[in-house]
Formats: sequence, structure tokens, C-alpha cells
Amino acid sequence: MLNYYFLLNEESLQLIETVDSTLDLKYVFDKYRTVSREVPEKAIAFDESWIRDLYRNLGLKVVRLDYGSWCAREKYLSYQDLILAAKE
Repeated sequence: MLNYYFLLNEESLQLIETVDSTLDLKYVFDKYRTVSREVPEKAIAFDESWIRDLYRNLGLKVVRLDYGSWCAREKYLSYQDLILAAKE
């Protein structure tokens, strides 16, 4: 299973606070941030550890994770973060 995300972790949080991220994730909630309070689905970034816990609870193993350029990373595979998971 391949899924696309905007994942929040130590690196991405530091980058969006100090560098010009392509997303203005100014609305902060418990496990996610969003660019719009009125239409949060425009762009939602989820806490990476929360997503990993969801996968684990569903019996899925993260086989590969490639981070994207959305938060101004210099090394990336695509725009969004990609998680490839398989049933354990």
C-alpha cells in the first residue's frame, strides 16, 4: 500500500519554522497542522509518530518512507512524503 502525506517530525517542523515551506501550516491541533481552519482538507500535515502508530495498530509495517520537498528539504523523492506499507 502506498500513501502520500505531509508528515510532521523534528526535521520538517524545524524547516517549516525557519525556511520557506510551500505550505503555511499555521493552524496547530493535537496531531496535525493545517493551512485553513475553515477548509482543513486543503492541506493537512500529520504527526509522523501518530501515523506510524495507526499503521502498527492496523497490522501494517512501514517498508519504505521517502520524505518530500514540501517543507523545503534539499534531498527528496517527490513533493509529498511517501509511505510504502505491507501487511505484517
